[in-house]
Amino acid sequence: MNLFNPLRVKNCALFALVTTIVVSFFVCGMQTGMIEFFPKAGLPHDPSTKIWFTLAQIIALAFPILFVLFYGRALEIRNVFIPFLLLLGCQIFTEMVLFRHFFPSLIIPNALVYIAYRLFQLWEGRKVLLQSRKISKLAVNLGLGLVYSNFILWVLIFFRLSLRLPKLFA
Repeated sequence: MNLFNPLRVKNCALFALVTTIVVSFFVCGMQTGMIEFFPKAGLPHDPSTKIWFTLAQIIALAFPILFVLFYGRALEIRNVFIPFLLLLGCQIFTEMVLFRHFFPSLIIPNALVYIAYRLFQLWEGRKVLLQSRKISKLAVNLGLGLVYSNFILWVLIFFRLSLRLPKLFA
């Protein structure tokens, strides 16, 4: 395993901490008026946003939790999906705090950073599952299907949010 393995809980927590510090820096700078980079207003709600949130909750949250509950005795499964769920929880918490208490427009740049790291996590998780010899073929195939479906979902969400960046700064 390399030094910066995105599947290690320590590295995942370190990434969440650094991201939170950077976002806090922007929030403090914006509160004091030192940074005028992000607008204070939120983004207009798109009708398809609710569909994307529901899809993300099912594919990225419910399915991995159920998978860990059923196949979590295998170390490889826990090593792939626990850091993934931990980082997803950190992202949800950070975005809730940003949206409710600070600047809603910071949610998109924050989400893009988290999603980029999540894609790295999923890619490394795919490698772990492909090299696994200790768990059943069914668990490996279900895990790979979950990794691939999450990878596709997060790539689509990443591009969707990237397309909203120009509207954010207009």
